[in-house]
Amino acid sequence: MKNLLLEDKYDSVVRKLVRDIISIFYHNRKGEFLLPEDIDSEETEYDFPQLESSLQIYLDLSEDDSVEGFDVEADYYREEDLINISIVSNPRFGDSIIQELVGELNEVIRHEIEHISQHEMGYKFPKKEPTNPLKYYSQAHELEAQRAGFKRRSRKEKIDYENLIRQWFENNKSKHKLSPQEVETVVKKILSKG
Repeated sequence: MKNLLLEDKYDSVVRKLVRDIISIFYHNRKGEFLLPEDIDSEETEYDFPQLESSLQIYLDLSEDDSVEGFDVEADYYREEDLINISIVSNPRFGDSIIQELVGELNEVIRHEIEHISQHEMGYKFPKKEPTNPLKYYSQAHELEAQRAGFKRRSRKEKIDYENLIRQWFENNKSKHKLSPQEVETVVKKILSKG
């Protein structure tokens, strides 16, 4: 029950951020945006009661014909209270990718919100992230963030949690650069506290 309450704690935060990103994406497939400022000129930061610190989103939109549908990258910069989101979309797919993009954004935004929560709770992040993919994806803070993102997407889309995780690793081989055996190791670690 405690996990369910914690999981739901950030739902309204993720929902608002995803809605704002999709609003910009729907009308602009290229450009750089700072949210919430580029949606509401009177607001320069997001303030949510669930989070101690305010935050901004830097959104970088671009197009590339070689991408299959879209590609999303996200990073949280603790010192700036900034989530950087990069979305590369294939213009040939038009609006047909929006529903899948919403699912992906639910996952990555919740992942990054987990890192914000970890930071606010005093989590000691490594000074330098490991370059070895297995070590990177096996870090405790990464495993927690992966669980949070995958659980949200699984819940929202009513997709089996384990299948969703495995599908993500299958679809993102070029990002994670893990061997099949290493993927299995990371998947088992994610599922161990699922």
